[in-house]
Amino acid sequence: MDPVSPLLALRLGDCNHALEPGREYLLGGGDDCDLRIRGAEAVHARLSVTPESVTITDLSAHAGILHNEERVQTATLRPGDRIAISDEFLIVIVDDGTATLLPVPALRNAAAVRRAHRIRSAASALRHQEAQTFSQMMASEMRRAPWLMLSLVAHLLLVILLWWSLSEPVISGNSPASISVDVRESAADGADAPAIPEVANEPDEAVLLEDFVEVVEEVPLPVTHEPIPLPSELVENPVLAERRRGGSTSDTNQDANEVGAGSFAKEVEYLQESGLDIMFVFDSTGSMTRTIMDTKTTIVQMLDVLRTLVPDARVGLVTYRDRGKREDYLIRQVPLDLDYWRASNFVQFIVADGGGDLPEDVRAGLKAAFAQNWRSSARRVVVLAGDAPTHSRDLNRMLREVRAFAKNHSAFVHTLIANPDRAGNETVDQFQKIAEAGRGVCETIDNRDRILQRVLTLAFGKQYRQDMRRVIASVDRDRSRVDVASLHLVRKGGAPLVAALKKRPVSTMLYNALIRRPRQHAATTLLNLLDAPKTPLHTRHACAAAIQRIFRLKRPPIDPESGDPLPDYPIARIRSLIQQLPE
Repeated sequence: MDPVSPLLALRLGDCNHALEPGREYLLGGGDDCDLRIRGAEAVHARLSVTPESVTITDLSAHAGILHNEERVQTATLRPGDRIAISDEFLIVIVDDGTATLLPVPALRNAAAVRRAHRIRSAASALRHQEAQTFSQMMASEMRRAPWLMLSLVAHLLLVILLWWSLSEPVISGNSPASISVDVRESAADGADAPAIPEVANEPDEAVLLEDFVEVVEEVPLPVTHEPIPLPSELVENPVLAERRRGGSTSDTNQDANEVGAGSFAKEVEYLQESGLDIMFVFDSTGSMTRTIMDTKTTIVQMLDVLRTLVPDARVGLVTYRDRGKREDYLIRQVPLDLDYWRASNFVQFIVADGGGDLPEDVRAGLKAAFAQNWRSSARRVVVLAGDAPTHSRDLNRMLREVRAFAKNHSAFVHTLIANPDRAGNETVDQFQKIAEAGRGVCETIDNRDRILQRVLTLAFGKQYRQDMRRVIASVDRDRSRVDVASLHLVRKGGAPLVAALKKRPVSTMLYNALIRRPRQHAATTLLNLLDAPKTPLHTRHACAAAIQRIFRLKRPPIDPESGDPLPDYPIARIRSLIQQLPE
């Protein structure tokens, strides 16, 4: 950045950290790092800040860093850049003056030592004071401040003097009293003495006065089993009425793509009755790093949205590369299934790698998708995401296969062009032809898009884009919600928890309850189910996903394709980790 450019800051989570010119910052998990990052190596990277530029350098032994989704050894940072270290993302932003300054590690550690010393000193002094008796404490204070005793004596004498001077005589019941009455001045001159007033005696019989109590006759309430009628003047909620109508007459001039919530609700109801099958096909070569990282972080959100809208929706995944010895595989896949946790575990093992030349075997990925066990009554949706064309020799055969799949009136093939700036005209042309042959749409995606949200929108219908955004936001707010029944199951454990984990599919609320406050007995149940050969496949994947989250493992301890647990060493290591959990 030049001298007149604004200063930069790093956003990590909800905090912005200012980058001061002239400083070097170490990033990592060690205590000597300026900015500590969970899961990173002890010293993972170095930031060099000068008035002209900010440069990041990789210092890690193996993990490396990603700059805008590309692995680099060193890079110059600009506003908007994304840095991936371990499982954390750091965003480069312009410092508006509110970012916090990072203290030098030596000063931070010294301050921590001083703070701990002050706490220990204060605690020691408090314990010493508590050990003294009251008389010892008073004697100590008198020796330390002699004037205090003089002040106390003077105040005591003053209180006694005031009490004595302000006290009044008190007449007790035994004190004699005399009354003198002079009636001479009360009568007029020459007048006779006043007559003695007559005294009327009280009647002999006692009169008892009682409080007046109004007696109210109790009227029994009629007993009825009929519902209580509502007031007839209730007015219909205009918002609900508008949704049921699917738009008023004033909406007739709006664009056809702006569909009301009523139409979206009808679409969801239709899919709940007919079913929905989605296959997501994506390129996993090196240039697709950003798309794959986004898929890993958002697939659980996508599955939660699907489960909310269409509980029996099935999802499958296919990833492809190219033929050749340089590639680890041609395709990898998990079939269409209700087992959402298997799909989630699968993408954790996908790494963007390989490639090199432009064409990839797009046809192989689509063929694997078309060969799935599709339900005859369900809507069939294939979404292809990539940034490279297929081999030219395969193009015509691939388009024929797409048309054959789309002959069913409920089948569609959509395409998403990743990295449109680098994809090239050939990729754009081929993906448009694939979408046209599959009666779908072709769209571009960039680094700001959430890939699986786009997949959901294409599956339900492009015209419902706004409705899908509202549903996704609502489900995202409730993703960490846990119900009382799930918490009770986890606390109780035993056979009820095992039975709940064997239900298909395993609920997200039960998953959230398992990872919220993990306990030894619950984690042991998860590991035993994962390791038992007779455990249903969908239960194994749910248990593996929960174990990965509880212990923050890099990958779930299960083979996503075969469903077998990983070799004995990780299982034994997890058992030792369980012993560190609270009972």
